[in-house]
Amino acid sequence: MNIRIIATKTCSHRPELEKQLQEAELQYKLLYFEDHPELIETYKLKTSPLLVVDHKIVSVGMPEQNQIIELKKQIIMKYYIEKTTEYTFDEAIEKVTDELKKEGFGVLSEINIHEQLKEKLDVDFRKYKILGACSPAKAYEALQFENRIGTMLPCNVIVQELDNGIVEVAAVNPVASMMAVDNQGLIEVATEIKEKLQRVVNAV
Repeated sequence: MNIRIIATKTCSHRPELEKQLQEAELQYKLLYFEDHPELIETYKLKTSPLLVVDHKIVSVGMPEQNQIIELKKQIIMKYYIEKTTEYTFDEAIEKVTDELKKEGFGVLSEINIHEQLKEKLDVDFRKYKILGACSPAKAYEALQFENRIGTMLPCNVIVQELDNGIVEVAAVNPVASMMAVDNQGLIEVATEIKEKLQRVVNAV
C-alpha cells in the first residue's frame, strides 16, 4: 500500500496528519505541491493536505479517525507488502537481495516467470521474478511451534515490471499467512518477520 501526504509547505494541518499516521505505524511519503506542481494537474486539487493511497484520494483536508483505523486494518490484513520504485527491474532485484541480506535472509531460489512462461507456453509475460527468501533463525523458531509450517516457507518476494513500466517490489505478509494457524507463538515470530520484510521493501 502506497500512502502519500500531499500538502503545501505552509499547511498547518500537515504536522497533525503526519502524527496520526505515525501513531498508527503507517509508512508514508510526504510530497509538497511547491516541489511537485504536476500533482495539481494529476489530482485536480490543491487543497492541503491530501491523503492519497495507491494513487487515489482518501481524504481532502484532515481525515476522520475511522479512516486511519481502516487503513491500518487493510495493511494488517493484506497478504502482501508492496512498493513501487524508481529502480530498473535488474537494479531492484540487486537492491532487494542486498536488503534481504541485511535483515538476515538468504535467497534460496529465484524463479524467472518471464522466461519460464516463454519457454513452457511461448507467451510474452512482463518481467517478473520470485525470490524465495529465508531467515534460518526465524525459520527454526517457526518450526519449533509448528512442524508443518514448512508448507508456507520460504517467504516469497517478487519484483515485477508493471504495464506502465514502473517496477514494483512486493513481499508476502507472513502475519496474514499465519492467521489460519491458531498458535500465538507463531504469530509473534510472523510479526517479527513481517517487520523485517517491511524494512526491506521500504529500503528499495
